[in-house]
Amino acid sequence: LSQKVYSHREKGINIEYDEKKALLDFLWQLFTGWSFIEGYREEDIVKIMIQKNYRDKLKP
Repeated sequence: LSQKVYSHREKGINIEYDEKKALLDFLWQLFTGWSFIEGYREEDIVKIMIQKNYRDKLKP
């Protein structure tokens, strides 16, 4: 996710419609948990990433 967002930040705010659409489609699928190819995911990817990040910060 961070790589995808960073690649768009490098290009600047003036991205074309198709690039915006691709990014927004990606974000929509990420946060809704829905994929047109696979349907609903069994696990929430965002929740897993947050939990993993939280656990990593707690490790000494």
